Amino acid sequence: MVILIQGSQNTTCCYPGCQKGVWQNPDGSYSAFCSKKHRDAMTVQQQPWNGLNAGGTKLCKNCRSRPGFVEGSRVHDFCGMRCRIAYQSGGNQATGGQVTELCLLCGLRPKVVIKGKLSDFCSNTCKEDTFKSAPLILSIGEEMASFKDVSKQFLDSWKHKKALPSVVKIWKIYCNKSHTDNFFSYKGAIERKIGQTGGNSRRRWHGTSRTCTIGDSEDQTNLCQDVACSLCRIIETSFDINK
Repeated sequence: MVILIQGSQNTTCCYPGCQKGVWQNPDGSYSAFCSKKHRDAMTVQQQPWNGLNAGGTKLCKNCRSRPGFVEGSRVHDFCGMRCRIAYQSGGNQATGGQVTELCLLCGLRPKVVIKGKLSDFCSNTCKEDTFKSAPLILSIGEEMASFKDVSKQFLDSWKHKKALPSVVKIWKIYCNKSHTDNFFSYKGAIERKIGQTGGNSRRRWHGTSRTCTIGDSEDQTNLCQDVACSLCRIIETSFDINK
């Protein structure tokens, strides 16, 4: 379902918790949402939920995508322990209430909680698909806690003489497997050496230039092939801190 409204370009997106301006269509009319992701997510939330898929199979109450776990003749309410815990914690209930953080990849289902920490994804499928497609960038919505956290830390640590900028967009980078494996291997070594969880990881900032428009919108996420584009080359191959 697509809802069109009349109004100024600054009309706020109808998705719960979103404060972005709505999308203007080529014919001059306005959507009710800021993006396809929020439009599709709202459509999913508004669909009647009877607990079954099209074939009549009972689905997990939390993710609404996988069948309930079958134990003998009993079909459980959840597909697994992870979804059961997430649902009972109240952080990722897919039925009722207001979903504020959706899967970074599909943008349709709520993120799951893993070992008490909110994952970026709704399922292992979306997680695996992301890393198979790496390197790539995924949008962090303004309504997400991580957007507020990163934005605040960035602005609080701004030390340049130039005027304090406004954070417009935040993307999360998923590197290819070799870079990711090297990072976690090094992180694990530091953890064992100093006995500190997280390996004393710290968030740092690095400004660079670009020759393309990657990241300008949710439709511009493909890395360019220009060797002079520092941003895309860093995303693709990491960077040398000595340069």
